Amino acid sequence: RDIMFIYHIVPWNLEGRILYPLNELRTVLPHLYAQYIKNYENRPKVLKQWIPTLDCLWNDVLFLSPVHPQAVRLAYAEAGATLIPDLRCFKIDPAHLEPEKTSVWIPRTRDGHSEEFRAYDPSSLEQYSTLSDETVPYFRKEFAKGEKPLLFLHVPHILYRGRLDIFGIPIVEP
Repeated sequence: RDIMFIYHIVPWNLEGRILYPLNELRTVLPHLYAQYIKNYENRPKVLKQWIPTLDCLWNDVLFLSPVHPQAVRLAYAEAGATLIPDLRCFKIDPAHLEPEKTSVWIPRTRDGHSEEFRAYDPSSLEQYSTLSDETVPYFRKEFAKGEKPLLFLHVPHILYRGRLDIFGIPIVEP
């Protein structure tokens, strides 16, 4: 069986070789923090969300995806996007993450399932590696409103409480 990887979008304005959680970015690279915090202007509640499995806030973690970026690009196209986002992503070996600093977040779904936080087990990543059935309809709805959808809204996330040194980590350009 092939090894599963997890992905993080390569920031267009990356400085150095470390990925920082948002709260840490505030002190380390405040000019970048000022840019990234704008992503939460319309959803400030998210920044106060508690992650019980990691005993920290939402903005104390890095968000990684077990879904290959090519699947997101295909869903975007299927939903009728005229412009497909640049999804250059770091392709991260799950063994690079410290399990005690890592958790899986399962998002809330429309069918009544509530969000859930689970223990991280690299051997179980495959179960989280596909897009939700809600992804393409959500993309279509956002496009119809003239909005830019959140790329990973209905997708489980791997949450990592810490910095990530990306030196030598390959980049996938689907």
